[in-house]
Amino acid sequence: MKQFMQNLEQHLQSLPEHERKDILRDYEEMLLDAVRAGKSENEAIKALGDPKQIAKALTAESLVAKISNEKSTTGESPRPIEKAKDIGRALLAVAALAPFNLIFVFGPFMAIVGCLIAGWAVSLGLLAAAVGILGAALVESVATGVSFWAGLSGALLGGGGAFLCLSGVMVMTWFTVIFGKLTVQYLRWNIRLVSPESKI
Repeated sequence: MKQFMQNLEQHLQSLPEHERKDILRDYEEMLLDAVRAGKSENEAIKALGDPKQIAKALTAESLVAKISNEKSTTGESPRPIEKAKDIGRALLAVAALAPFNLIFVFGPFMAIVGCLIAGWAVSLGLLAAAVGILGAALVESVATGVSFWAGLSGALLGGGGAFLCLSGVMVMTWFTVIFGKLTVQYLRWNIRLVSPESKI
């Protein structure tokens, strides 16, 4: 039992100490309960499985739980770059659980991320173009003395375009938030699929 617990602890080094201690206490209790129930120590250890695989699953669970929390321990929302790093770590941890997980986790994730990047590029590009049209219309009407109505129509065209593009940016923000939440759900489902003994 001591060897199993040492192996498990060694493979859990990436987790915070308090979390690692809780996990080790839980697994030691599970082993002791199994022995008390009449199983031999080896049977109890065999029933739990490989400590390395257990640690991989628990690390993945921990990272997924971390990204699913909206607020940090200080009560503030994490910065987007920190959130992106945490999502990347969680994806790597989940992908490491099974050989084909790389395809099933990263394939769909990268396809959707590509669509999000394209959507953001289009939204922001159109917004910049609309603001440019608005600015050009205002400058042209002032510099050339164009009639009031021509200047107003150019300003309305640019302003309307900017408003539509801002709406596009808002829609992309919504899609990005939804994608983040769905990513967490997908990773949890994947962990449950690969590690049925998972607790999340």
